Amino acid sequence: MKEFQVLRSLGVASWPVLRYGLEENWVSFEDVSNYAADVLAEEREDADDRAVRLAVYDFEGKEEALDLCGQLGKLNNEDADPEKILKTWILVRLTVIEKNWEDSEEKIDKIGEAYASLEYPEEMRFCSRYDEFDYSTGKTPPVHEECPLDEARRLINELSEELSVRRDC
Repeated sequence: MKEFQVLRSLGVASWPVLRYGLEENWVSFEDVSNYAADVLAEEREDADDRAVRLAVYDFEGKEEALDLCGQLGKLNNEDADPEKILKTWILVRLTVIEKNWEDSEEKIDKIGEAYASLEYPEEMRFCSRYDEFDYSTGKTPPVHEECPLDEARRLINELSEELSVRRDC
């Protein structure tokens, strides 16, 4: 499963979440276009020309696509809270790893890559096999006893509940 498929299956896709994903290259222009087409199909009477432009690739480059996503998020009063968007992406990235990799070592490596690409969010600290050395204090955090995969599963469950996601993924 890809990130966009997980976003849709969990019911957490929104313009602000897609905008962040597009900015980080976790979703593609095609994903954004498909989402726009789906939104237009659901809201035929209230169709916005910005969604139409995204659906038919009528934009010039990534910056304009990001701007259109941002405008549509504001227009629809969608939650653009950066913390919630980050938590959504943590959930999505961990779910993709859980679904796509069988080997435990590969999963742990992929979790480490996701942790880095998400800029080391505190929520994922114990999902990584690597201890972080705090250069500001000169201290290493206490060793956590749980396996990174167990911690990742715990975090998936915690964030699923917090974000009220559908569990049919």
